[in-house]
Amino acid sequence: MFDSPPKLNSPRAGWWRARFLSGLMLLGLASVAAPAAAAPPPPENLALAIDTTTGIFAEADVTAFAVVESAQGKDLNGDGDSSDRVLHLYRSATGRVENTRQVVISGVHNSFCRSGDHLAFVASEDGRIDFNQDGDTQDGAMHVLNLATGFLQHAPQASSGGLACGGGHVAYTVSESMEQRDYNGDGDRVDQVWHVYDIAAADSHNLELARMVALNGSARMSGDALLFTAHEPSNARDLNQDGDQIDRVFFHYGLASRITTNYGLAGSPIVDERDYGTRAAGRFVPVLVPEGDQGSGRDLNGDGDTDDTVAHAVDMANGNLIVGAAGGAMPSTSNWLTLFVSEQDEGGADLNGDGDTADQVLVFQRATTGARWNTQRALRGIPSYAPNASSFSGSGFDGRRVAAEVWESDSQLDLDGDGLMNRSIVEIFDPRFQSIVNTRFNSRCLYDPEEVLTVGRAHLLGCTFEAHQGRDINGDGDLLDVIAGSVGLGGGGARSSDIAMDRSDPMRVRGSTGYFLALESDQGADLNGDGDRFDRVLQVFDLGSGATQNTGLSIVTTFGAHDRVVWDGSDDALFFGADERADRQDYNGDGDTFDIVLHRLP
Repeated sequence: MFDSPPKLNSPRAGWWRARFLSGLMLLGLASVAAPAAAAPPPPENLALAIDTTTGIFAEADVTAFAVVESAQGKDLNGDGDSSDRVLHLYRSATGRVENTRQVVISGVHNSFCRSGDHLAFVASEDGRIDFNQDGDTQDGAMHVLNLATGFLQHAPQASSGGLACGGGHVAYTVSESMEQRDYNGDGDRVDQVWHVYDIAAADSHNLELARMVALNGSARMSGDALLFTAHEPSNARDLNQDGDQIDRVFFHYGLASRITTNYGLAGSPIVDERDYGTRAAGRFVPVLVPEGDQGSGRDLNGDGDTDDTVAHAVDMANGNLIVGAAGGAMPSTSNWLTLFVSEQDEGGADLNGDGDTADQVLVFQRATTGARWNTQRALRGIPSYAPNASSFSGSGFDGRRVAAEVWESDSQLDLDGDGLMNRSIVEIFDPRFQSIVNTRFNSRCLYDPEEVLTVGRAHLLGCTFEAHQGRDINGDGDLLDVIAGSVGLGGGGARSSDIAMDRSDPMRVRGSTGYFLALESDQGADLNGDGDRFDRVLQVFDLGSGATQNTGLSIVTTFGAHDRVVWDGSDDALFFGADERADRQDYNGDGDTFDIVLHRLP
């Protein structure tokens, strides 16, 4: 079925420069004694050079990635060359890497997805196999691998990616140019047209609608339904009946009924930045609908104008469309929609009672009844309207509770009790009980959609400005840094890592452990031992005790929009690519220091 190379241990000598810190509370609060913490195990070097454009996909007990033959210096699929990117799997149950010998196409949007025991990916014909029977061997086809049995099946057409999995089905796009067929009836052969593959029946259904080329995260699976977008210019049709052909319009497709529903609205389903839409969504998927893209006279929130962006949600169980409010929204796995309502765009209402209409206020709306809970808390930042973005600045969620950075000045509240209203303080919101927990934790993860609070089961990982604290937390002689810190979701017990973090890169939380990248330049230290202070080095932060471990391994996250190319988490470990160039180390033993090499951190 598969080759199984032996499990490889790290050639680099373990952890170094471990730091067990005192757990000083942030915000100038009293110090809290940190409970004793056992040192985590060292990173394991899997010694495999990975393809950064394909990425790392870790879910449950299996992690998928592509190994670059040229970087590895080996012919991994036995075809006599070393120019391929070959799919490998790491099995948590065995602790071993399996070489599937399947050549994947590099740079495919949403390279992997999983439904149950089935892993979907786009395999290359590799000049050897004509998957789609078109007379050449230059295309790719969507494949489904049964992870339990090793059985491999594939769609009958040339595939161009856009994968989304769920309910025993795979949504993918077919390349008309590779097939030399017109699949959406617009008279050309240049589009990428949505299809849905039934794994059990080995049957493919054409939805006859094309997506926008180079658009990530344009489809979501949930239960027995698919939510996807179609691009009017690619279909040569006015799909929302507004008199033009320039919009992206969203649709609902029932996997069992095979019925496609057009809502007649231009909009973008919101996907989770952390998974780019590859994992199954919750029942209610938010959609951002700009009134200006619907033609004249479409006042969707009833405030008398037509220039707002109004958050909606699709009930994936029945296809019903729910109207929210003007502003932004965030994905939720509960029955509550998380809305960031713009006072100005929602009819000029003063939702938080501070005497102005300039704020963005956190409001929860029960999806099934429309009942709302106005928290009267103002947040800052710009909700991300990008089709593949989900996050409102400084907000994170664990499925039911939402953590948000509440701005004291905009809310007219002194949340940390210092007599001033000049900070952003993390509060935890539970719409089920309309409860608010004030953690008194000062965090400001700025305004980029990827720079958000990261929430785990019992703690969250946030960002604290030294300037706001008035002290040099990391001891480098300035007050210019942002320090990674944590707090319990129940409040209290704030911890500082004392490490300057890179706010431009996403953070991760697994259980009670946080992961972030330290900036050597801001920390004033050479954290990976390469003789300079220019790198981003992975840190492991015990969110409960405050103990921080330096891995000494650099991660580079400059590969476009895909932060998953460098790290992703499974049930039992974090997988990431260490940068040989930054560390000046040969991690895969090929005699150079040019590769990105896969590591596993239990």
